[in-house]
Parts: sequence; structure tokens; C-alpha cells
Amino acid sequence: MPPSRSLFPRVNIEAHTAPVRALAFTRDSQHLLSAGMDKVVHVWRLSDRGHAQEEPADEQSPREAHGWERTIRWELERGLRGSIHAIASSPEGDRVAIGGYGHRGSLGEIVWVNPHDGTFTKSEYDGHRQSIAALAYSSDGAWLASSDTSGRLLTRSAEGKPTELRPSDGQQTGLRPLAMRGARLLVAPEFAGQAAKNGTAIWKLRHYQLPELNDEGRGSEKVVDASRQIEQSHFGMVTALAASNDGRFLASADLARRLYLWDRENDDAPIVLSDQSIVLSLAFSPDGASLLAGTGADATTGQGELQVWDPTTTAQRRATKVRGPVLACAVSPNGERIAYVSGQGRDVVVEPLAGTGDTSVIRGGSGIAALAFDGADNGYRISFALSDGTGQKQATAGSFDPILLTRTAGRKPVEAPEEVESPDGWNAEFDRRRNRLQLKQKDLLRGFIQVDRARQGSVQTYCWVLNEQ
Repeated sequence: MPPSRSLFPRVNIEAHTAPVRALAFTRDSQHLLSAGMDKVVHVWRLSDRGHAQEEPADEQSPREAHGWERTIRWELERGLRGSIHAIASSPEGDRVAIGGYGHRGSLGEIVWVNPHDGTFTKSEYDGHRQSIAALAYSSDGAWLASSDTSGRLLTRSAEGKPTELRPSDGQQTGLRPLAMRGARLLVAPEFAGQAAKNGTAIWKLRHYQLPELNDEGRGSEKVVDASRQIEQSHFGMVTALAASNDGRFLASADLARRLYLWDRENDDAPIVLSDQSIVLSLAFSPDGASLLAGTGADATTGQGELQVWDPTTTAQRRATKVRGPVLACAVSPNGERIAYVSGQGRDVVVEPLAGTGDTSVIRGGSGIAALAFDGADNGYRISFALSDGTGQKQATAGSFDPILLTRTAGRKPVEAPEEVESPDGWNAEFDRRRNRLQLKQKDLLRGFIQVDRARQGSVQTYCWVLNEQ
């Protein structure tokens, strides 16, 4: 333990060390933003061509071609507080909205940043009381809609206050997708009851008509009541939504493994594109001519799939297998590139939408597997061991002296003990099969801390943190 409890290490890793939950291109299509469970937004500068910086290790390894430009950090706390679930880039290109499990008491926080220099421009802490699940800009950038895990739905203009479109529905779910169907039509799922036979949750989509803005750039602060429910039911939960910019096409997916395509000409008769996999992410190309669908990981192979569909013909153009679920996908505003999550959620693949040309990978980084403070004559040193993207420890370690500002490579990794006892007799045991920590106090079981492997990664190590007196 360091001599002062007011000193805390901050890990700066120019890559993601936990699953990526959101992707967004900037308006100029020259930068990609990625964010997720490691509580940061990375901004990547995209190369003009997908040329290789170095030769791949084998033919199956895509080439690295894009560079880290900056990391945007917002407020965070212990545990999941600070996790980012959604980002949305404004059509004007001058701001990006970030939302997730907030640091402050309201939990549902949204901040706006300039993606080109990383400066914070605006914040909203009093709109949602639960974690932000989704964000969506209208096609003209006049409105930003947000939903939280309790089902509360808000919208706001660039200069206005948040307006409630729908209160919480009491159904706590981690996925609450949104889609803006053109400039003034918002689509969101709503709970519609349970099936009489088996009790399966039934969800339906509702359209909300948003008002025009006045000369001051503000919209009406009254609840919009010009809404319409679509009769087609989804079962289990709506897992993903996306709409084309012109509003013609809408895509939706649910836990029943159905991927629907809706055409504005006949919204009551959607086409089932697929019923084979649970789709977790969707995105349309700007012209509406292509639809991306990212699936969850297959229980047998552990592989997800990035699918590219033609909405006009309803044919699947291609499908790419990846390691782990495709938690997020996006298409650049110029329609040339796509980005999607791979590598157990830590890697981001960037490739041409057309499917021909070089594929590049922004690889996940090494996380800190173990950390220890070592007392020394000049104060203290910080020793650490690194882990790779799979959570396995690498044969690399080192120490950092914050007084001399020097880093020394170590010969052996710092080993994380299976049990670490707190000063008052508490300890925890790893349950790696269930991915949780079993808590004990003087050999008495005191419950456990469960970690979601898909959302938070695998448990590798832990430590006790003393409360300030």
C-alpha cells in the first residue's frame, strides 16, 4: 500500500482493455470513436488507405493501419460507474454525445465533447435516473434522443432542456435501443405484456413524431403525443434498432433471433431477414443501400458474425466470422468504410463497405493484471504485470518510480494471489468457472460478487481499498 491514501494510479493504455459497446465515425469520415466498459472514449485517426504498418504474422491476421489520436475521459467511480454504453456523433460534426453508467447520483449522465480536440462542451446530469442505454441524433442534428435501462425516453434540441416522451415502464433491461427515422420520427421499443402461454415478454415498436424547432433553435417542451404503435410483436426483448437516413427502411432484432426489415410503405408487414442468430447491433449506410447486422457469439464455436444485407433485394451480400460477439457496428458518413467489434469485444475492425480492399484491425491493449506498491527509501514504487486481450498474463512486468519518473522492466510478472485478506479479516476466493468472487469473513460465507463475462470481462485479480477516515 502506498504511504498516502490520497495517491491513486491511473492506467493510460492506447487501446481498449474491456468490451467496446459503441462506435461512431466523425462527420468527415476521417476519425472513428470507440467506447465501452473500460470507461474511456478512444479517438482513432483513419488512414487514407488500408496499407500495412507492418506485415501480418499470418494470412489470417488483418493488417494494422490506423493510429490512436487521443483518449477522452469523463468522470468515473469504482465498479461499473463510468462505463460507457452509447455514443452519437452529430451530423454537423462538431460534437459527440457520450452516455452510460454515470459517476454522479443520477446514474444516467450525458456529456458532449468536441471530437477534434477532446474538450467538453456540455453536460446533462438531471435527465435520467438510470444508466443511459442508447443515444440517437436526428438526421439533421436538431434533436438528440436518449433512453435508459428503465425505459424512460427523453429528447432535447441543441439549445433546449430534456423533454420526457415516455416514463419508466418498470422493466429493467440492459438493452434499450433507439433509432431516428429521418429528421422528426423517433422509434423505440416498449413493453407490451407477456404471452399467455409461456410468459415470454412481448415488445412492440412505437413511433414518436418530434416537433419542428423555432427560430431560436428550441423545440416544444411539452410531451409529444403524436405517437403510433406498430402491431408486429417482438419476443423476449428488442436487442437492436437502426433506420436509414431518409426514413424508408427500419431494421429491428429480438431475443427470438428474428431480424426484421421494415419498409415505410407497409410498416405493418415487415420482412424476416433471418431467424438464426441473436442480433446485437445494426447500422445502415447513409444511402440506405446496405444494412450491417452484428450477431452474438455462437454457444458452440464462440464466434459472432458481421452480416451485410441489401435492403432493396433482402439478400445477404456477405458474412464475416469473428471471435466473440459483435457488440457494435457503424458505417462512415461517406459510405466507404464500416467498423465493427471483434476479438471478444476488445478489437475494432475497419474495412471497406464494398468488401474489397485491405482490412485493418485496431487491436485491444494489455490490461493491468496485478498491481502492488513497494516501499522504498525514496518513497515507493509501483510494480505491475500486464495481461493480453484474453486476460491471460504475459511474461512481462515492471515497476514505475513516481519520484524519479523512471520505468524498470522486471524479469517475472507480479503474481496475483488467489486470496488476499483485508485488515479486518475479510477475504475473497476466485470462482473462475462462474466468473465471480466468493466473499468470506473469518471463514464464514458472506455472499459473492458476480461479474458479467460478456460486458465486464473475466475476473483476474482484486485488492482491498481502505475507506478514508
